[in-house]
Amino acid sequence: MSLKVAQIFLRVLLVVTILDVTGGHWAVLQTVAWSQMLVEYSRKAPIGQAIKETFDGEHPCDLCKGIEKARQSEKKQDAQQVVLKRDFLFAPCEFVLSAPSHFCPMIFLKQTPSPRDDRPVLQPPRSLLT
Repeated sequence: MSLKVAQIFLRVLLVVTILDVTGGHWAVLQTVAWSQMLVEYSRKAPIGQAIKETFDGEHPCDLCKGIEKARQSEKKQDAQQVVLKRDFLFAPCEFVLSAPSHFCPMIFLKQTPSPRDDRPVLQPPRSLLT
């Protein structure tokens, strides 16, 4: 497979994925349904009346009815999944913090702190002292 073919394939896959995630596949199907309805209605009546009947919502075709049913069932499934996720997030759990076995706090150690030398390593330049 050449690089150009692979790029085209990946772009098509990306567009299909975005459409699926955002629900755009319903818009594509609805556009196809409206196009078919417009062609069908324009055979029987003038184009103005065909456009009106296509988009008024009172004359849905079988494909429009199927799309609406599928959308409603998808919304119900999404709502059920959200409820299940909420129940899962608020499930009771036990959380315990414990120190590692090799841990020994500094307050129990009897060590004297090492003396600190507070002098700077390098002396400041003499021009700043005057």
